[in-house]
Amino acid sequence: MIRPWEPRDGGGLWDLIYRYLKETYPVGYDAKPIPENVLIMLNAGMLAARRGEPAVVAEVNGEALCQLVGWTLWASVETPIVTRGPTLQGMGTYVLPAFRRFQVASAMHREAMKMASREEYIFIDRVAIPGSPGALMLEREGFKPVAQVYRKEVVYAAREP
Repeated sequence: MIRPWEPRDGGGLWDLIYRYLKETYPVGYDAKPIPENVLIMLNAGMLAARRGEPAVVAEVNGEALCQLVGWTLWASVETPIVTRGPTLQGMGTYVLPAFRRFQVASAMHREAMKMASREEYIFIDRVAIPGSPGALMLEREGFKPVAQVYRKEVVYAAREP
């Protein structure tokens, strides 16, 4: 079942967000897998869900209990700059490895897209490492590259005492 984030999901989401950060940081994403970042993403998702934005979870219902197996978070971008239209920033999607072959991420994205459409957003911006499974999934779902990030490492000069 795909549904919006709810306060009762906090504990399960904490674990899934931590797993996301732990898995994505070594392959190049910037957010470190530390409790502070988990809390920031968890709070951002809860606030987004309260605003009706696409913050969704995938839940598997068993006989005795339910288990969260994935999440997607697309949150609004607050800026005083007038842009081409209302935009959501994709903050991440994660699915437990055992459930990835069932296209859970695509199902969450379809639901998130319906929510974005109802709220009259024009764009969803996502970041993915070229050639990664995430980038390939986004391309299959119709996302198009529109820019490239250029990065240069800053080298600090030694400070004198």
